[in-house]
Amino acid sequence: MHETYRGYELYTTWNDEALGFDYSVWSSEKERVACSSEAYFYEENAMIAAKEDVDKLLNPVEKHTCEKGEDTEHVEDVIL
Repeated sequence: MHETYRGYELYTTWNDEALGFDYSVWSSEKERVACSSEAYFYEENAMIAAKEDVDKLLNPVEKHTCEKGEDTEHVEDVIL
């Protein structure tokens, strides 16, 4: 399966060894910027995970620990 999402090309392929679907994410410069670390039983789930990786690339979130030990999220400004 192939899909364009937020400027990235997403591909899913069957992995005979893992008996599931893998995904890869490619930039407009034809560079692979992300890929699956596990196989997915359903191809649709692999595509959802690929989209989540694109969203993470475009909206990086950093965890910071406050003085009281509480975790907070800091979102970097991203120009789309």
